[in-house]
Amino acid sequence: MEQLFSIKPDATAKDLEESIKSNANNIEVCKQVAKHPNTSPKTLKELFGLVPVEVLNNPIIDLLILENPNFLTDLCKSCPDCFQDVPLPLFFLEWAINHADSWLLCSIAIATKTPVSILEKLASYDDREVRYQVARNPNISENIIEKLAKDSDLDVLRGLTENQKTPSHVLENLASNKHSYVRCFIARNPNISEDVIEKLAKDSDLEVLRGLAENQKTPHHVLENLAFNKHSYIRSVVAINPNISEEMIEKLAKDREIKVLRGLAENQKTPHHILENLSQHQDNSIRQAVASNQNISLSIMKQFLRDKSNSVKAALARNKKMTFIFLNELAKNAINNQDTNEILPILLSIRLNPNITLELEERLSQICIKTFQKLNSSQPFTLDFNEIREFTDLEMKRVSWTKEIGRNYLLKTYGKKSRLHLTDRELIEFCQHIINLPTSEKIKKST
Repeated sequence: MEQLFSIKPDATAKDLEESIKSNANNIEVCKQVAKHPNTSPKTLKELFGLVPVEVLNNPIIDLLILENPNFLTDLCKSCPDCFQDVPLPLFFLEWAINHADSWLLCSIAIATKTPVSILEKLASYDDREVRYQVARNPNISENIIEKLAKDSDLDVLRGLTENQKTPSHVLENLASNKHSYVRCFIARNPNISEDVIEKLAKDSDLEVLRGLAENQKTPHHVLENLAFNKHSYIRSVVAINPNISEEMIEKLAKDREIKVLRGLAENQKTPHHILENLSQHQDNSIRQAVASNQNISLSIMKQFLRDKSNSVKAALARNKKMTFIFLNELAKNAINNQDTNEILPILLSIRLNPNITLELEERLSQICIKTFQKLNSSQPFTLDFNEIREFTDLEMKRVSWTKEIGRNYLLKTYGKKSRLHLTDRELIEFCQHIINLPTSEKIKKST
């Protein structure tokens, strides 16, 4: 059970700073310190990225602003992307409208908890990027939608096409826009009527047709026409659409274009006999798509266990249809490979599969940990960011780190809020730090 922590009312700024240092991963302590009247401006800036609402609601915030008119600006610069889903105080929102740069207003404009009254003011803002973010906000009113529908900026109109709240009559008007840039986004919107779809199906612009090809609301007869489009780009998108008929799938299976066949390989509706044929294709990307398909047969899985491509085997490892027997065999084959850049993607993918046994997961965890510990800046390192993120997600779960704890650690250690902003060296360091942490008592008890 997590120990309760209470900050004394007469705690000094130094006491509060020490509380943060010794409880950096305790979000409740951070909140208490952020709300304490004796917390120094320096500490408040450090906490702003983690608990912005508590910092802005500090009882002496007015005094701090009086002493330093740039205090709010400094706070925002310390963490420019922490406003997305928090209820910001009205005084701060009003200040932002009158004083802040457009990057901050964009963050406020798209935030789901921004009041409609503020969104109405931002909808008239000069900066088009701010208006675009307002147009995308799912909480905008019909009055704002009607106003922005008359905007001359194409990106603002695009924002409305992406908003699920935009009514059908507005979408219908936008479907007649002379700019194909707007029409292509309309074509992707699942809320457009069949009349609009029929109208857009006659469009000469490829991006508009692509939008229809990927729209799951597009009727069969329109998809069938698109399946015979002379551009393979369009046919490949039709091939992925889960609403295409079996007859269309059979026709597209005879296509010679790699991208079209890859689309069929990804489609969960593609029948077994076609997947069997595609599993023999010489192109790695096609076999990789087949390996990811939840509809593949046991015979294809057995075949892919010894595929020459590691990307195919990594895709297979993630497939939820893989049994623990197959996962174990795939792991055994991968472990025999001594190349770090080849073994890690496969083992990480196996660990992400929900069918993995506890015994195998623990064994692979130790191997992954030892492999990461061997990494250094001079060694070639080809894992992509998604693989690193997935690995650290698993390790954070093992040690019972929440996203807030992880973000706070990154801020304290690297001055960065997201793993996306870390250098390759910092990513490896972060991995090495988290894998050396002991397994959470909660996890031990549950297993």
